[in-house]
Amino acid sequence: MSLNPRCLFALGAAWNIVIGLSVLLAPLFSLRLLYGHEPSVDDQLLSMLDRDFASCVLIFGLGYGIVAIDPSQNHGLIWLGIIGKLGVVATLGQRWLAEVATAWVLPAAAGDLAFAVLFACFLWRSKPTHS
Repeated sequence: MSLNPRCLFALGAAWNIVIGLSVLLAPLFSLRLLYGHEPSVDDQLLSMLDRDFASCVLIFGLGYGIVAIDPSQNHGLIWLGIIGKLGVVATLGQRWLAEVATAWVLPAAAGDLAFAVLFACFLWRSKPTHS
């Protein structure tokens, strides 16, 4: 059984949009959950970095929404998505190994890894064949 490509990228869009909006709308909760950090009101840099990350996640989600409209015409965006997701996996994994992040980053990293693999499988299967 294979997942319809439009559904795959719509699901990827929803994944990113939900995570991005969650961090944007509840930044203190996300910092506590993912990093075990109790931010102070004066820690503007941390708040800005958290907001920047959430904004990027949200923008990537909008990109996956564009891909979902016609995956066959958006291979460049799919490649960017794969690179971005693998970057997030590496970053979150490194933060967890360095004990800077809590184990709650692992499901997010696993989800992004799964999407990166599924996106790569789509590209592999949609490769043109030459005779």
